[in-house]
Amino acid sequence: MKNITNSAVEEKILERLTKKAEVYGVDPTNESGERRITPEYLVKIYKEIVIPITKEVEVEYLLRRLEE
Repeated sequence: MKNITNSAVEEKILERLTKKAEVYGVDPTNESGERRITPEYLVKIYKEIVIPITKEVEVEYLLRRLEE
């Protein structure tokens, strides 16, 4: 999977995800400002689960297209 990895793009995605999590991760009805999920934890989920699965699916899709 290293051959299809664009680290710069992944870092930009994770930066954007962090910013969104900081804004949308707070329950507006909770006066304490407590987060439902921390931006760091969300980034960890994306790095370890979402991005690798996405790469696998993309490769599988491309391989199937070659068979057609």
